[in-house]
Amino acid sequence: MLLEPRVVPKTSSGKIRRAACRELYERGQLRRPPRHPRLALVRLTVRSWVRPVRDLRHATAGMAYASYVWSVVIALALPTVIALILLPSRRWRFAVLRRTLHLLTQLVACA
Repeated sequence: MLLEPRVVPKTSSGKIRRAACRELYERGQLRRPPRHPRLALVRLTVRSWVRPVRDLRHATAGMAYASYVWSVVIALALPTVIALILLPSRRWRFAVLRRTLHLLTQLVACA
């Protein structure tokens, strides 16, 4: 007997529940009423769009985050470069650079 998918009762591990299946067969309830073809077409159409929409959402989120990171890097770069040029001591330059990089990692959520 050929049946539609998900008609035969199964356990959580996928084994067929034979007693329940036999009970449904004896009551004549093993077959589902056929679905309307338009409803099946709508369901297939919706399912075919789920993955592309999810992929687009992930790509958009990635691009937004990349844009944010680049804007933070650019915003921190100019003052840091000016400070590195103007500071007289190498120790002060490393301190400014270390604090700027620490701030960058905090702002872009890398730490």
